[in-house]
Amino acid sequence: MNRQFSLRSWLWLSLRKGFSASRSVFMPFCICTLTLAAMIVPVANAGEKAIAQAEGESILTQIRVVRPTGSVQENLLQADIDRIAAIDGVVGLIPGDSATLYSCDDDDRVQWGATVLVADPASLPTDIPAAVVKNLADDQIIPPASLEGEDMTVWIGKPMPATFIEKVDDHTGESRDITLTVVATYPTTWSPPYPGTVYANQALVIRLLSAEHQVPQSQFLSVIGFSRVVVNVRSTDVVDFVAKQIRDQGFDAYPLRDSLGSLPETIEMLPGLITLLGFVSLLCATIFVVFITRSTLRKRIQEFGLLRMRGWQKSDILRLVVADVCLGAAFGAALGTLLGLVGGVFLANATLGAFSFSPNVILITSLIWVGLLTLAGITALAAALVGLRRDPFIAIMMPA
Repeated sequence: MNRQFSLRSWLWLSLRKGFSASRSVFMPFCICTLTLAAMIVPVANAGEKAIAQAEGESILTQIRVVRPTGSVQENLLQADIDRIAAIDGVVGLIPGDSATLYSCDDDDRVQWGATVLVADPASLPTDIPAAVVKNLADDQIIPPASLEGEDMTVWIGKPMPATFIEKVDDHTGESRDITLTVVATYPTTWSPPYPGTVYANQALVIRLLSAEHQVPQSQFLSVIGFSRVVVNVRSTDVVDFVAKQIRDQGFDAYPLRDSLGSLPETIEMLPGLITLLGFVSLLCATIFVVFITRSTLRKRIQEFGLLRMRGWQKSDILRLVVADVCLGAAFGAALGTLLGLVGGVFLANATLGAFSFSPNVILITSLIWVGLLTLAGITALAAALVGLRRDPFIAIMMPA
């Protein structure tokens, strides 16, 4: 008997009349992908933050270096810094010495004094991009949003007059004018090492310290040097190795992570825990998808038997089943993914305080979308093959 309906027309009829598998699997797939996508966004961001803490410029990858107590030379000079920088695994050194900066002697402005430190991404809030911190020019600074009552945000991107003290003899210092540009500010709720700390690059700090010590700026490191430096290493894996190499050179080295107790180990465990959580969630979603798909198709066994009696081949029904299920799964997963990503952004902002939409989030959600869609098609195909083993007359008269 020749069939009276094409695959496309029957699929469209089932959608309009409400017995299509697409309508049945749409909402389960939407809910499933919504939940996974909403979870992935904050989880992926937390994982990236944890990895960044273990591999990059963070307190976990820093070592404080000073000369041993009682050394003839108190400070670290240029030759010492060069030897430390040459150790394998060291990616940077940040001086810990502070300089001083003052407001202009202007009756119309609030008078303030600030401690100036070399900027370090690990010592600033994460909402200030690391690129801004690393690329500070010699006349750029990052002050708090408010400095002793003066609103520093009004100076962002503008030349700001300030002053510093230059030593002219053992008992006298004179005020010098300097013009600086505020490129960003950090919240006053952030706790810097000193009240009213202003962050700058190393060249500006050396310029201010040279003036305070009455030495040429070009000779500061070879004559005065720094009392301490913080060494950034490549990752937490090489902290102990680098610390030992520094101690072998005759310096005292103190990994800053040692002051955090068990926190570093907890942070290092996060990526593994996050991966495990994601795997378990995906496994649960997979079981859910298989159950929903099989349950939906079991209800249509009589329909498939009728189609076969009206001239449909098994291959026709298999194509119908896969197309029907995948259509609903695709639209449901697409809508769920979009809603989940939006919800995930809100969750990330609420739980992490800041959110960066990384390519990993898109990649993972895309893989989950494709994976669930493929799983739906395979499950539909397998369920249909099992159902088609029965004689079409028996399938109509005695549905399973």
